[in-house]
Amino acid sequence: MIIAPGFIAANIFVLLLHLWVDRRLRTDSALHQRLRIDTSTDAFGWATAPEETDRRTPFLPLIGTASAAVVLTADETALFTSTSEVPYLWLLSGAIALLVLAVLPFIAAALLRDALARRIDLLLVQRANARFAFAFPVLFAAGQIDALSDEIYASLGLRRHAGALERCRAVLLEHAAAEQHVAFEALDAARRTAEHDLRALTSLAAEIRAGMTLLGRIKGLPDATREHAAAAARVEETMRSPALADALESGRWSEASLAIERVRPDLDKLSAVAGPDSAMPQSVEDAYRVFDVREDTPLDNIKTILTAYRRIWHPDLARDDGERSLFTLKMQKLNVAWSLIQEARGMIAAPRMD
Repeated sequence: MIIAPGFIAANIFVLLLHLWVDRRLRTDSALHQRLRIDTSTDAFGWATAPEETDRRTPFLPLIGTASAAVVLTADETALFTSTSEVPYLWLLSGAIALLVLAVLPFIAAALLRDALARRIDLLLVQRANARFAFAFPVLFAAGQIDALSDEIYASLGLRRHAGALERCRAVLLEHAAAEQHVAFEALDAARRTAEHDLRALTSLAAEIRAGMTLLGRIKGLPDATREHAAAAARVEETMRSPALADALESGRWSEASLAIERVRPDLDKLSAVAGPDSAMPQSVEDAYRVFDVREDTPLDNIKTILTAYRRIWHPDLARDDGERSLFTLKMQKLNVAWSLIQEARGMIAAPRMD
C-alpha cells in the first residue's frame, strides 16, 4: 500500500523540484547573489558560490509530494476496502500509510539536507546554463574585456573596482524573468558600455605611459631649465596622484581625463624640449615594450591596444605641423612593432594602420 504511492510521489517530487528551481531562478534575488560565472576551467558556465548561505528548504515541492502521496494512498485504501472482506483491516492499514507518507518527505529532506542542497545546486546550474545559453557569447566577450582591462591596470600598478563580466551577470539576472530578446538587449547594452570603458581606459593609460616616458627623457637632458623642471614636477605629481589612480580604478573617465588635460600645456612644453622619440623597435621584445604587453598576450588584445593608440596618435588628429610630425613618428613605431609581433607569431603582415 505504501510502495506504489511512494514511488509515484517520488517522481512527482522530482518534477515539482524542477519547477521550484526554475521559478526561483527567475524571481529570487537571494539566489541570484549565489550564482556566478565560472571562468576557472576550460568550461565556461554558471556555478554556485562556494559559501552556501542560501540553503532554503523546498517546502512547496515537499508539500505537493506529501499531498499527492496522501491522495494516492486514500484512493488505494478506498479501492481495497470496497472489495475486501476485512474492510476495517484495510482502513487501519490505510490510516497508518497515510500518516507515514504525509511526514516521510519532510523527514527525508531533514535527514538528507546536505545531499538535497547539492542536488538543488546542481539543478540551479543546469537550469541557468540552459535558460541563459543565449547570453554566453556576450558574457565571454565581457570576460575578455576584463582580462585586457586587468592587464592594463596591472601595467599601471592599479586594480579595477568592478568588472564587465560581473556587471553583465547582474544585468542578466535582473532580467531573468523577462523575455529573451529583452534580456539580450539589456545585456548587449552592458557589453557596449564595457567596451566604451575599455577604450577610455586604454586611451588614458597610453597618455600616462607617454607622459612617464617623456619624464624619463627630460630627466636625462643636461640642458633642462628650471622652468622645464617645474613642468616635469607638475606632470609627475599628476601622473602619480592618488586622485588620478582612484578615478581610473573607479572608472571615472572624465575626471581622469580632466586631470591629464590640466597638465597638457606642461606635456606639450616638455615634448618640444625632448624632441620626438625616434628609436624604432628592432626586435619582438622591443615591440612588446612598445605596447606594454607580455609575450603571452593574445594577438587580439594587442590589436585592440593598437586600435586605441591609433585614435590617440593618428596624424589626422594633430593640431599643428609639429604634432603631425610627432604623431606620424608614433604611428610608424606602432606599425613596426605590430609587424614584428605578427612575424614572430607566424602571421601574415597586416596592412599598415596609418
